[in-house]
Amino acid sequence: MTPPNVNAVFTTQLWLIRITLSLMWCYQGLVPKVLFLDSTELALAGALGIQPQMQQAFVQLSGMLELLWGLTFFAGFKHNWIHRLNLLGIVGLFALTVVYKPALLSAAFNPVVVNGAMFVLGLLALEAKRAANYS
Repeated sequence: MTPPNVNAVFTTQLWLIRITLSLMWCYQGLVPKVLFLDSTELALAGALGIQPQMQQAFVQLSGMLELLWGLTFFAGFKHNWIHRLNLLGIVGLFALTVVYKPALLSAAFNPVVVNGAMFVLGLLALEAKRAANYS
């Protein structure tokens, strides 16, 4: 049985991870894809083979899906499957970048840094949930 004060620490950590990952997903979907349509996002859409006339819509749709995922992740945080899906999504998006736009890996605040941090936070959330005996 985990002592109560340790459970409080894990609960605090889980809330911080929940808020951080949710905000990261929402920000990454909303700001560079929906509100400001970053040229790097458009270039990645082009590298994926999206026709030029559809790239803006594709990027904005992917941004809305990331925003929706951030909200879903926040709401469904107690379920382990959502954490596993989150880790899979992070790895999948990173793999797309590596295959289709590897030049992004050397940029400032690149996918290695952002996706790496998100992946580690996701692993920490699963471990904290296990240690605190959350389902």
